[in-house]
Amino acid sequence: MNNLFPLSDKFLSFLDSNKQPVIYSLTFPSIRSSNIDELVLTGNLQGTLIDLMERSLAVHKTYSNYKFENYVSQWLIALTEAIKNSYYHDKTLDKNISTQVLVGDFGLGFGINDGGDFYKREDIALMIKNKEEPSKKKNSEFYNFKFKSGHGFSRCYDWVDFIDVNTSVGTLYMGFSKELILTKR
Repeated sequence: MNNLFPLSDKFLSFLDSNKQPVIYSLTFPSIRSSNIDELVLTGNLQGTLIDLMERSLAVHKTYSNYKFENYVSQWLIALTEAIKNSYYHDKTLDKNISTQVLVGDFGLGFGINDGGDFYKREDIALMIKNKEEPSKKKNSEFYNFKFKSGHGFSRCYDWVDFIDVNTSVGTLYMGFSKELILTKR
């Protein structure tokens, strides 16, 4: 799975002082191959990853005994939005969703590869790197899906400290600083 998640030095430096974060990898089935309703499947994926994030933070020396209930965890909005949208990027819905959670002493990282070409597009990568909203006129495909409003980009941008796209493999990366993760309620 690492061939889907080549990590840049910039992202590794954001995450960990030694550029060696702890990495957890998960792959989730496509909607068509799972025979589960897409909303249920997306909810299961979100719940599983959120649980993995809490558990992986809790066992890391920097975040020992971490519990979402003790911290402002609105940064999860970016994660759940990226997961939800990944199922809509490939119109055939036949691709698996591959993810990575990376835990370092400076922050938490998340990578997602939807198996399609969405994050391979240079126009998408540039829009994301510049934290731009898609124009409804120029990017109507972001507004035509069931349950989609086209506002997922801003939900991600508002709650990440690091965002990047690797167009060669089609992977979105998001990073959350230790300060953001450890903001007390």
